[in-house]
Amino acid sequence: MFCGLFRWVMVVVAAVTVTFPVFATGLGAESLFKRAPGTVGRKIAEKLQIPRRALVRSRVVKIRMDTLREKAKPPATATPQQRRLILNLFDDLSLTATAERVKIKTTPDFTWIGRIEGPRPGRAILVIRKGKVYGNIRIGTKLYQIRPTSAGKHLITEINTAELPDEGKDVVEIKGDSGRVDDSGSDHKSPR
Repeated sequence: MFCGLFRWVMVVVAAVTVTFPVFATGLGAESLFKRAPGTVGRKIAEKLQIPRRALVRSRVVKIRMDTLREKAKPPATATPQQRRLILNLFDDLSLTATAERVKIKTTPDFTWIGRIEGPRPGRAILVIRKGKVYGNIRIGTKLYQIRPTSAGKHLITEINTAELPDEGKDVVEIKGDSGRVDDSGSDHKSPR
């Protein structure tokens, strides 16, 4: 009898543990972004210095700043709901992020750092300065960026990191016999 009751309690505890986080994120949670009128032109991506071949997709949004400001609480004092942020990046991609750190420099500016929950874990960093949001969200090799544009709007982009220029390709090191880097352009021996 005791074993049967114990087994039943363990099943219920396991079910609640697995189900509750998914259930809790949907209750009363408001997504951070709302659709904004306008189209994304190549000129905006170029202005933000995103190479054309690296830009997978993008959209223009307005950010619910009141929702974001509610999340500007240190994780140790915030409720679980205040620590969660729903990042609805695209129509087919909505992520739940949980705050790990919140750095408040001056009110109302702050930095929100969190981890992405779910089967595709990742990291999110949002910097809020003077009513504008700058963000990087990384899930595996995927990179999503949030950048301000104009009139209170922001641009969300998905970037193919494999198509970004390799910063190290144009650097050539020439080593002399001493093993030190020779930046003079000539191949000479260093005095000993």
